[in-house]
Amino acid sequence: MENLNPDGFARLSAEIARAVAEAVREAMTPQAQPNQPPPEEDKSVNRSRIIDSLSARLSMFKYDPEEEMTFENWYVRYEKLIDEEGGILEDKAKARLILAKLNAREYALFANRLLPKFPDSLTFDELIPKLKETFKSTSSEFRRRYDFLQASYNGGALEEYTGTILRRFTTSKWNDMTDDQVCCLIWIVGLRDGSFADIRTKALQLLESKPDTTLLELEAKIKRLLEIRDDSQRLGASKGKPEINAIKARKASTSQKTAPSPCPKCGGDHWARDCKLENVTCNVCGKDGHIAKFCFKNKPPTKKSTKKFQKKKVNAVAVAQLAPTRRRIYLNVPINGTNVKMQLDTGSDVTVLNIRDWRKIGTPPLTKSTEKLLSACGSEIRTKGEFRCQFKLHGKEYEGSAHVAETATLLGMDWMSLNSALLHSLIDSPDTRVNSVQVTNKKAPLNMCREELLKKLKKSHPNVFTTGLGTCTKGRATLRLKPDARPVFRKARPVPYARLPAITREIERLVAKRVLAPTNHSEWAAPIVVVMKKTGEIRLCADFSTGLNECLQQHQHPLPTLEDSFTKLNGGCLFTQIDLAEAYLQVETDAKSAELLCVNTHLGLFRYQRLPFGVKNCAGDLPTDHGFTRSWNGRDDGIPRRSYDLRKDG
Repeated sequence: MENLNPDGFARLSAEIARAVAEAVREAMTPQAQPNQPPPEEDKSVNRSRIIDSLSARLSMFKYDPEEEMTFENWYVRYEKLIDEEGGILEDKAKARLILAKLNAREYALFANRLLPKFPDSLTFDELIPKLKETFKSTSSEFRRRYDFLQASYNGGALEEYTGTILRRFTTSKWNDMTDDQVCCLIWIVGLRDGSFADIRTKALQLLESKPDTTLLELEAKIKRLLEIRDDSQRLGASKGKPEINAIKARKASTSQKTAPSPCPKCGGDHWARDCKLENVTCNVCGKDGHIAKFCFKNKPPTKKSTKKFQKKKVNAVAVAQLAPTRRRIYLNVPINGTNVKMQLDTGSDVTVLNIRDWRKIGTPPLTKSTEKLLSACGSEIRTKGEFRCQFKLHGKEYEGSAHVAETATLLGMDWMSLNSALLHSLIDSPDTRVNSVQVTNKKAPLNMCREELLKKLKKSHPNVFTTGLGTCTKGRATLRLKPDARPVFRKARPVPYARLPAITREIERLVAKRVLAPTNHSEWAAPIVVVMKKTGEIRLCADFSTGLNECLQQHQHPLPTLEDSFTKLNGGCLFTQIDLAEAYLQVETDAKSAELLCVNTHLGLFRYQRLPFGVKNCAGDLPTDHGFTRSWNGRDDGIPRRSYDLRKDG
């Protein structure tokens, strides 16, 4: 090495110092730019950590409206956490996070309601409102307020009871209620009796549709509803309607506002039931309820009246007999010292007084009825109550209970059975068949006529009464496809192994009867449906709703309504019905239609040669409901006032 003089050494030291300073400056250059954004990979890692952290801290959402576990309550709990710690997350990332916290059942429900869209196609701002709407509280505002009033302490932890009170108070929005809403709530809660169920329902509907309804408005509307209900009960409880009696030959109640004819009791322009002469005594016959001018004994007998009298006799297939109105028996019974005219009714289990007779004996205090009264037609009879009283039958005093209702005053079996003399006289007398049912052990004449007629029919028409599947000879079933129809082939449905033998036997039976025919190929095929009959047997049906029915042309022949049928039958005396066993299978199909009626079973493909159950319609004259009805109603069989109406019996 050469010896350096002082100047050379100084220059070398300066160069070395500059080189070191430059190296240090280059090394410090990245730290001198703190605002430079981090690499994209660092951002992704940071977002993933935030999502994992939030997912671990958010609980799974489970919808339970009965416990007020709604999405809104769940989201309120975590909304601030998601906004603060997930602020750098994109909306779609937050939406995916929320969807991931839905239970499987809740996610399936939400996805189905969102179709044809998919949940992951929604942004965060779109997702939250839809989740709140889907998983909201199902209880009405009134129900929540009612539950708040019904809260009670069951002996558990006081902290839980306090929390329940605060939660119900908040969810009921009690602070938002007006004075009228509070009054309406208490007013409805007070309707506790079961008879006010329809009133409560109507009141709730009014408050739901118009929350600002005042108490006076609610009272006016409910009062109007009560008036309508009372009018309906008066129509239903009119004298023409059967009461407790076993059978009564009275005309049905009418909804006409004005009477079609003058009152038979006084000649006034009103209904007989509204006549004010119920307490007037006739000077001719001595009976109450009419005046002498309109007494029945003053009218000469005519053929018309005789015919009308005969029509009041009712025979229920010679099993039950009803005596005419004129032969009803009335008895004056002293009740609490006051004579009351009562109708003997052996078909009534209890004694009933109408309101007029109850007032006549001094309106004794009533207690709630312990029994439910039903009329002969099964409808409930509303009673005002019952009372205990003293009464006399044939001079002997007894004590018993009587019901008060808007019916005729009836002396029932509970009172009559106490007096053995009266009871035996009713049983032994031939004139006491009032409202009672007499059952005879001998064959009724009508049954004998029926058996004789059946024997003659079997002898004259033996083919009709033969067993087996019949065949309709009036035509074949024809199915017509729509112009744009395409074949639909469905595979066989799996059936329980326990039913396989029975289904196999049924298919073999139908093949033996030439209802089904096996085939190796078909463009059309429908699965089968097995229906259990009442007898325990199975019925093999084809589910043509899977494709064929939509491809068939609509049949336009309308079914007759009940009003049409009743109009045609008006004036008739004899009524009958015919039950065709396997009626549809009695109709053959043409060759082209048979190609469409193919079913796919566990035994292979089979084509129907007869019309099966479940075909939508048919353009022919016979096959389906429309065809059967049109064909039969179009027949000129010389029978007046006849109506053919096909009804399927499952």
